[in-house]
Amino acid sequence: MDSKNRAPGENPVPNLDPRMLQAARDIYWSYRNSHAGSLPQPIGIVMDRKTYRGELIFNRRPALLPMECFIPLEHIYREG
Repeated sequence: MDSKNRAPGENPVPNLDPRMLQAARDIYWSYRNSHAGSLPQPIGIVMDRKTYRGELIFNRRPALLPMECFIPLEHIYREG
């Protein structure tokens, strides 16, 4: 569900572990720093809830496996 179809105040990533968010931020900033704007901006990151391994997503919000969650890029920039 994208932000246009979400109820006001609804969290698109329920029960997000702060360690997972930090791992997603690390993945994103590593990508951004190593490519210095030469590649497209991702829309978010798919994270494995057990291993904290992630994959940048560029096209559209993906279908997720039960152990995965999608973290939109706006959460990477959000404080807290």
